Amino acid sequence: QLFIYICATILKDPEYIDLTGAKIKEQDLAILEKCNQENIEELKSIVVPDEEAYYDSNGGYGAAALLKAGDMWANHVLENVKSYILCVLYIVGTVTAGYPLVSGIVSATTSIDDSYLFIVRFVDSLIYLFC
Repeated sequence: QLFIYICATILKDPEYIDLTGAKIKEQDLAILEKCNQENIEELKSIVVPDEEAYYDSNGGYGAAALLKAGDMWANHVLENVKSYILCVLYIVGTVTAGYPLVSGIVSATTSIDDSYLFIVRFVDSLIYLFC
């Protein structure tokens, strides 16, 4: 609401448009207002149900849908943590075993000259860096 008010105020006076350097158009304001009105209607449908079909088996309004949305959000928030845990497991496992991924594959499949071992270890270090 506040942003719509500020945009409308800026659009009323050409001096404000020049002063602020705003690139707001009437169409932008109309789209904001439409989204605002649609949002209000959606919020009303969540908070004040008008049909019996919206009640779940426990008698609460949309509890199952809200729990499902909460689970999806929790999984999204935990993606970063899960990624760190997998990286830690990878690093601990490969360092403890003594065969990082690329070095292990190269040593198992070929007999590499020591002069090329530097390149293989460099690739392994990049995996650690970006993991």
